[in-house]
Amino acid sequence: MNKKVFMGITMLNEDNNAIKAIGIIHHLETGKIEKINTENMSNEAVQALINKYIDEMSSIYSTTRKLKQVMFLTKPSNNTLNKK
Repeated sequence: MNKKVFMGITMLNEDNNAIKAIGIIHHLETGKIEKINTENMSNEAVQALINKYIDEMSSIYSTTRKLKQVMFLTKPSNNTLNKK
């Protein structure tokens, strides 16, 4: 099984799709660390990248529902994003 953990920050739009992400992906089996910085990527490319890792991580969890629950718990409220 290919186990990876993403540690970082993902910005979401109103539809909960990833806009930008920055952080690292730690490959648990190999110990390899991959840096992720999507600052210069298109929104579609960022969403494809995030979806790829969601699919890989959901195979680790027993259901995608559990993964979505974890992602929901880490999502910041819209109030904190819009305050200056």
